[in-house]
Amino acid sequence: MLPKTGGDMDFEILNYRKVQNGSSIISEFSVKITKWGLTFFKLKQIQAKNGGSFIAGPSEKYKNAQGEEKYSKYWMFDKETDERFQTAVKRALEEFLADRPDVETKRNMDEEVPF
Repeated sequence: MLPKTGGDMDFEILNYRKVQNGSSIISEFSVKITKWGLTFFKLKQIQAKNGGSFIAGPSEKYKNAQGEEKYSKYWMFDKETDERFQTAVKRALEEFLADRPDVETKRNMDEEVPF
């Protein structure tokens, strides 16, 4: 279980790519939870409509019965765990970026990802 405050859990950002292609995607990356030896691949930081951002895992795009584009998640946490995961990953991203002001920009979402 994720800690309430992120205290004893190390989240390591890997394979970070800043995205600049006019979409709501800010960046793509992987995150390793060191204590568990678990790595989540193909995460995205998405610009929210309210001005904030959120972390999204891999998903599949589909059209619902009304023809609207929707996304089906491959995995999900319950609400409380998701809030802690979001907080911990955003904190890890802030720390990662603080040490790397000139991160690589990925302009084309169709480029091959190294993982």
